[in-house]
Order: sequence, then structure tokens, then C-alpha cells
Amino acid sequence: MHFDRQSSRNEDVRVLQRLLQYQKVILESQRDLLHLENPQSMYEKLVGNIVEATEAIGATVVIQDPKTDLLLIQAAADVDKAEERTGQNGEDARPLPVRAICPTVVARKVFETGRKEGPMDPGQSELTRGVEDARQMFENVRSVMALPVYAGNSRKPDAALVIESGEFRHFTPELIDTLEQLAVSLGLGLNRYRERQELEAAKNEVEILAFHDALTHLPNRRLLEDSLEGAVERAAHNQITLAVCMLDLDGFKPINDTHGHEGGDQLLLETAARIKGCLRQTDFLARLGGDEFVLLLEGIRDEDSLKGILEKIGTAIQSPVRLENGAEVTVSLSAGVCLFPRDQGNNPDVLLRLADQALYASKSNKQNRRHFWTIFGEGLHPTHRAT
Repeated sequence: MHFDRQSSRNEDVRVLQRLLQYQKVILESQRDLLHLENPQSMYEKLVGNIVEATEAIGATVVIQDPKTDLLLIQAAADVDKAEERTGQNGEDARPLPVRAICPTVVARKVFETGRKEGPMDPGQSELTRGVEDARQMFENVRSVMALPVYAGNSRKPDAALVIESGEFRHFTPELIDTLEQLAVSLGLGLNRYRERQELEAAKNEVEILAFHDALTHLPNRRLLEDSLEGAVERAAHNQITLAVCMLDLDGFKPINDTHGHEGGDQLLLETAARIKGCLRQTDFLARLGGDEFVLLLEGIRDEDSLKGILEKIGTAIQSPVRLENGAEVTVSLSAGVCLFPRDQGNNPDVLLRLADQALYASKSNKQNRRHFWTIFGEGLHPTHRAT
């Protein structure tokens, strides 16, 4: 009788110790979830902690592919068998791993019901009767528990946490309550990660909207001003020529009026793509609005190199564009060019105004101009050519 009481007391102590082990895992996981960068790190850290700090012989996180409904094992950890193999030199080799029940078998039920499953004996459960056991997958596993993991207000589990034990009575009601807290902690970590991702995406979107054109996603005037200031500083420091080009589409308004804003937007998108396709890596293209673009060409060697780039752009723009409504439209370009440091001052606003004046002169003289562009002043001054 005394032996029975002592045995019962020992079992109570062991159950309490087991609870404390898992509670320690919860505390460690809650701490880790504040610092880990992504779900994969959270999964791997959690299953590792469970197997290392408790009597569980296996822990796995399973997710469901939202497109295919296939179950995927994202992270898994298990303990080694007690038996160890002996190496040829008499040294202990790496122990054999435990062959545990495939976690996706019980995880499938969790994803179907949205509730915890278990504890179950894999050798007796209905879930495992149809599972091939040719490789002794159930060896050493006497009890399995699977819990759903919810992130935020998800209606379906975002993951399933599967824990395997070598004892039939491992999962007491108190321990199951503790494991549910562990699943909640993992869900909070996933939700925290998603909130960070959404915040980062929102910040990126705000930055894009602040510095880029909403239609073409090209830099807007705000980013142009910053980039032009930097280009002017580099040109002055390196004694190279910077060409500031103001571009305008000829014939855009009739197309916009005839085919509507959708047709006009399609033409602007194609125009932006064609101009970008003609540029060097160091060149910069921005959209001011409407059909106006600004091009910064750094390191222009001479007037012939400038002419070559502009002619390439002009040829690309004049090719017909087929709109989504089936219509084929054609536009051409007018451009005004200001050259720094030849032209007055190094103020970006002044350079843009000079390029705009040259553009106005080009558009005013369409019938008699030799090229679609007009340079503010005449040619490149010899002292400002790159060597």
C-alpha cells in the first residue's frame, strides 16, 4: 500500500515536472517570437525547444498550401533512439532517429475540423489504420497530440502543431491546456509578423506614391528634383556634361480625346517603356504629368553622342502603338535640351526652366526644325567636353 502511494506521488511529481517543462517552452517561445524575423525561424525554434526541453520525442509544424490544399512540413525535430550504434573505432556514432507517425496524418484532421486532435495512440486510431507502416513509422510513438494555430482573426488554422510522445499518458488535461497556450503564442507570433509585413508594405506604398508617378511608376517631380541636384553635383565635380531634356508628345491630345483616358494611359505606359528601353544604366527618366517627361543624361561626351541617344528615342516613339481596343496610333516627340555646366547657373530649377524654354522653341518651329529637339544655345562648348 505504501508502495502504491509512493508510486502515485512520484507520478504526480513527474506530471508536475512535465508541465513546468512545457511552461518553460512557452516563456522561451514568447520571448523568441518578439525577435525572430520570419515564420520559418519561429517554427524551427519552437519545435527545437519542445524536443530539447521536454519529454516529447517529436514536434512538427505543418501548414496547408492555400492554392493546392497540400500539407507541407515546415519544421520538424525529434530525439534520437536510446540505442546507439558503435563505430568501427569503438567510438559512439550518431544515434538512430526515432521513426515517428507522419505528422500530416493527424494534421489533416486539424485543418478539416479547426479543432485539436488527440491525444491518440497511432497504433489504434482510425486515422492511422489506412496508413502503410512498412517502414515502422509508428515505432516508439505511443501518443500524439495536434493543435491548430490561428493568427489574428483567421477562420481556418494557419498551421498545426503536432507533438509526439513515447508514453501513453503523456498528454494529461493540464498539459493539453498548456499546449493550447503554446499554440496561442505561436499564433500571436505569426500575427505579429504579418502586421510588420503589412506595415512595411504600406510604408513602401506611401514612399512609391510620394516619389513616383501613379500611372507609369516613373519618378515624379519630387524625386526628379533630388536626382537632378545630385547629377549637377557629379557633373561639376567630375567636369562632365549633363544634358537635361524636357520631352513632350506631339499628337497626344487627339488620341486621348478619341480613345478616352484608357487609351491615353495605354499610350503613356508604352511611351515610358520605350524611352526606358533606349537608356543607359546611368540615365534617369521622370514623368512630370500629362505627356511631359524629363530625361537626365550624364557624361555626354559631345553633341554626336547626345544626338545618337535622342534619335534612338525618337525612332522608338514614332513606331505605331496598338491599343487594347484594337486601334493603332502614332505620335512623335518634341524635346528641349539644356546642357550643364555650359548653361547659366547650377540651380536645378533654372536648368529645368531652360530646358522648358528650349522645348517651347522646338514645338513652335515644327515645320522648319532639323531635329525634334532644340538645344538651349548652340552645341557643346569645347572646354566642357569630356576627355
